[in-house]
Amino acid sequence: MRVGIWGAGQVGTALVYRLASTQFTSEIHWINQTLANIEYRAIDIQQGLALARCCRTIESYEEDQARRVLPEIDLLVLTLGARVTEDLRREGLYPENRRIYREKVLPALEGYKGLVLVVTNPVDLMTRVFARETALAPRRVMGLGTVVETARLRASLGSYLTPRHPAREVQAFMVGTHNEHCVVVAPERGVAQGTGLDPKVIAAARREVVLGADRVKLDTRSTLFPIVEGAVAVSRALATDAGSILTVSVLNPEDADGLCYSVPCILGRAGVIQRLTGCLADQDVEAGVKKCREKLRSVLQKAGEP
Repeated sequence: MRVGIWGAGQVGTALVYRLASTQFTSEIHWINQTLANIEYRAIDIQQGLALARCCRTIESYEEDQARRVLPEIDLLVLTLGARVTEDLRREGLYPENRRIYREKVLPALEGYKGLVLVVTNPVDLMTRVFARETALAPRRVMGLGTVVETARLRASLGSYLTPRHPAREVQAFMVGTHNEHCVVVAPERGVAQGTGLDPKVIAAARREVVLGADRVKLDTRSTLFPIVEGAVAVSRALATDAGSILTVSVLNPEDADGLCYSVPCILGRAGVIQRLTGCLADQDVEAGVKKCREKLRSVLQKAGEP
């Protein structure tokens, strides 16, 4: 798969390095506001490809070349935009990042027929911008969503199991929105047969998901690896037509406001093959997701959108 990565911040740069080492990535096209931040990094990675079984080439481009480059890309991963700071939470980034998308990204996408993965925060609302303001089919547009929270939840729950389970073997999900309002979907009586996880343990794991990222940020000023590995997991599912189930943020076709939020989705080469909404039959899960939708609407209202 030919992958384009737009942005050269911490996540974008780490993702370029990570995807360069995967066998499903054939080419990387790295786009940034200026070449100064990426040209020599791309050359450095390119030289390492001689010793690794991975992608064939890495090319770097300025933003004004994006329209020319995009026809060569199968998947575009968007990491550009303003960042969370001590004074500005994810939701507060929406007006500025919406402006950046409308001025820089959306005009370059005219005629683009590939897939889009939005990583820019607030990811659910930025995914909505794409779903509503481009000609791409909704199944081809997805946000990273609660893939990150799902990874953290599984790691936390795995630590409670005896013997301890690797996070990848724990079958539990976070759904809703990529923030503190996300909702746990997990068996009340255990993630694996005989484990006996009760609601108190699941609640404790959820608290760790919400607080864990903040604790990491206190030490490192950012959280990185679950985001990067989440984006790689989505990219792999799309590139290999794997039919993997991941909690990406996607458009709810039944929502009058066109909101995007996460539910488990089957992913393949065509994008989102199916939204698995059976978890919403649980009253507690549905109530939690309803709260997530209300919070999204409140952010849109503050930003002057209907």
